[in-house]
Amino acid sequence: MTVLIFIFGACLTLLLSPVLGQAPPDLPALLESLRAVGPEGRGNEEAGTAWRRVAASDAAALPRILEALDGAGPSAANWIRTAADAVAGGELEHGGKLPAADLEAFILDRRHDPRARRLAFELLSRIDSGAPARLIPFFEDDPSVELRRDAVTALLEKAAAD
Repeated sequence: MTVLIFIFGACLTLLLSPVLGQAPPDLPALLESLRAVGPEGRGNEEAGTAWRRVAASDAAALPRILEALDGAGPSAANWIRTAADAVAGGELEHGGKLPAADLEAFILDRRHDPRARRLAFELLSRIDSGAPARLIPFFEDDPSVELRRDAVTALLEKAAAD
């Protein structure tokens, strides 16, 4: 039931937000509310309010939102990931641009959470078709299994073609 309410709220927020705003001045506190979500729905009520405000941010806030995934638990990560998706999707839907250079720098910074780096890679790939070819070679020894898998796949494809 909580998941349905969350999905409905996410959809409603996107539908009722004709123009995305700038990042709220209290973005760090809002992200902490999302990071505080724990098992068995602990913190979901506060997270719902925070999520709506984070999801209404402009794309310039994406790196800060993705950083919130660093060390986040599974439930908190779901909230943060969907907020980042909402920001990116809303921005692109309204003809805006994603901060490509910031996303690429985020991806290449191995100190960040692998899930966050993967999401940044997927977002960047949506707006820059050359990004995978440019970045995948850097993933051969990456600590992120998902990113490393892309590099291994590329190496296997290259070997099969030779």
